[in-house]
Amino acid sequence: MTDPLSENAETIRVVAYDPNWPILYMAERSDLLAAATSNFVVLEHVGSTAIPGLSAKPIIDMMAAVTDVRDGVSLIPQLVALGYLRIENGMPGRFFFRK
Repeated sequence: MTDPLSENAETIRVVAYDPNWPILYMAERSDLLAAATSNFVVLEHVGSTAIPGLSAKPIIDMMAAVTDVRDGVSLIPQLVALGYLRIENGMPGRFFFRK
């Protein structure tokens, strides 16, 4: 499978809505909340896989908020331990991770 976010991706794969996407999100959310303890203020399923019935790239997008950017920095080791890779995005105070 070609990674649709890869710089070398030749095609973007869009698939029919999968009713398992919310279930996959909830499972990952549970793991993230367990690792982050109380650092996340909000953790949401966002993007096209969050919209029931919509075809999408089969990637579960999540957005998290913390009260202070230092809380986000302190979470980096836990996210890495869960298999996330930090991707530099050029936006101060915002972190992007891919699993």
